[in-house]
Amino acid sequence: MKIVVFDYGGVISYPPKASTLKEIALLGCIDVATLERCSQQLRGEYDRGIFSCEEYYQMLLKLAGLSLESLWPSRVVQMAALDEKAWSHINPDTVRLMEDVKKAGYALGILSNMAQSFLSRIRTEYSSVFSLSDLSIFSCELGLIKPEKAIYKAFLDRLDCNVTEVVFFDDVPINVEKARDMGINAYIWQTAEAARATLRDLGIKV
Repeated sequence: MKIVVFDYGGVISYPPKASTLKEIALLGCIDVATLERCSQQLRGEYDRGIFSCEEYYQMLLKLAGLSLESLWPSRVVQMAALDEKAWSHINPDTVRLMEDVKKAGYALGILSNMAQSFLSRIRTEYSSVFSLSDLSIFSCELGLIKPEKAIYKAFLDRLDCNVTEVVFFDDVPINVEKARDMGINAYIWQTAEAARATLRDLGIKV
């Protein structure tokens, strides 16, 4: 193995708390189930960089059947702010694993679906984390999203190693499945300790 690659959301960062999702839904006068259903339909294009977070929530509420005139504009702004905050909590156990991968002499990568406005902020806010990566690919910068084959190919094309020498962790099953279809050694993210055990099984001493 030559490079270990991490997703961001739900891997490097914690996933959003249920309480935050409830707060976002409440601001939009919808329930969490509706929030999640509409998000599934729109999130990919948001991560592709097609529109801003505020535009994403305007479209989400419209999809949910609400008239934007019925909500104060400031609520959409608040929903967007809560969304970005929800993905901003870095998992220190993952960071320690990333540091240990580097100390063990392996390259490190990040391959993530991420919107432009959030990426710009989080890169600065957690520069010490993102600087660990030797190769970072973000959906908004290429207009490609996981699980599309093209984003994995774009990542692999930038590597100076064989696909069989790549290890990838992601918390979304379909993303792992598609990475495996490309020949990548991909694994479902559970915890940093579980990932550490997987890497040790692969001969990476972390």
